[in-house]
Amino acid sequence: MVEKKSVKLYINPGNSLLLSGRGRTEVRQGQVEILGAILSKGASFKVRLGRQIPIFSPEFKSIIIGEGFFKWVFVREDPIPSSWRAVIDELLVKPNSTIVIIGQTDSGKSTLSQFLSNSVLNFSKVVGLVDADVGQSDLGPPGFISASLVRRKVIDLRNIKPITMEFVGALSPSRAFEESIDKVKRVKESLLLYNPDYIIINTDGWLDNEGVAHKKKLIEKIKPDIVIELCQGESLIKEGSYKLITLNPPSHVMKRTQVMRRLSRLANIVRFLKGAEAKVVKRDEILFLEDHEPRVGDVAAVYENDIVRGIALYGGELEERKEIFYTRVNSFTKIVMSDINAREILDLIKGKTGSA
Repeated sequence: MVEKKSVKLYINPGNSLLLSGRGRTEVRQGQVEILGAILSKGASFKVRLGRQIPIFSPEFKSIIIGEGFFKWVFVREDPIPSSWRAVIDELLVKPNSTIVIIGQTDSGKSTLSQFLSNSVLNFSKVVGLVDADVGQSDLGPPGFISASLVRRKVIDLRNIKPITMEFVGALSPSRAFEESIDKVKRVKESLLLYNPDYIIINTDGWLDNEGVAHKKKLIEKIKPDIVIELCQGESLIKEGSYKLITLNPPSHVMKRTQVMRRLSRLANIVRFLKGAEAKVVKRDEILFLEDHEPRVGDVAAVYENDIVRGIALYGGELEERKEIFYTRVNSFTKIVMSDINAREILDLIKGKTGSA
């Protein structure tokens, strides 16, 4: 059995600590910045598996203590590129803007969206955040386009509860080219009802020829004020009615393996199924993806009329024209199946519900 270990880490002024692993940490001395959020002595935060947290000590020596399973690297610089910080000035003079972020997989898109959200809250009250990265979503479950309102600075986007979700049912918009674009537009329009000061839209990393066409079509439909492209070399997107800003990815982005991505998705699904109960559903209340044979452990969206209320996990057939699902949604009118499978966590969810 591997035991948790306690660590005590010193960060010199102007240096950073790149912390990954799993556990809880606390600022024991000094003041640190994490993606635009300032934490002083006594502040604590969690580190989750599959994520690297860049901790910057701007002025004084800081001490971080933690208990868990950690890996770390010290770097002698600010983990946030100066060009990223300069973008905040661009936003300051463009209130009520919509910003779309595009870039390859592991280019720092989620990191940038979180940094911009935290930084904008220095001069605004509420930011609308859209997570359109259906394969590696943070706000919502995988396969969903999700959005939320951010009123306070956050260390981890998964600590934010989505206020609206749309179901794509795949881990890439390549499986739903037009539909995924329409649903990002719909989510953005839902956020506009709350009058956020800014809307930041994070996209997926699909950027081959067809993926670039998808992003151009998305930009055409969304009509953003600013497009930020994270790239090294020539831009894939040309400036139009929006302002195009090209930025280099940060130097210390964590490169995740396929196994790490899979584990991160499973952990995210578990997050949305805490408190799930077994529900018996009639076959005529279930919609199946075309040409997909349902498998035990498939992820599904739970609807009340045309509104997504949450997610479910398919438990299998009970009897003729009846199926079992695990969900924490009590009232629903239909369930839509996907081909995203999470069989590995089904026994965990069933165990928590007390089902056989």
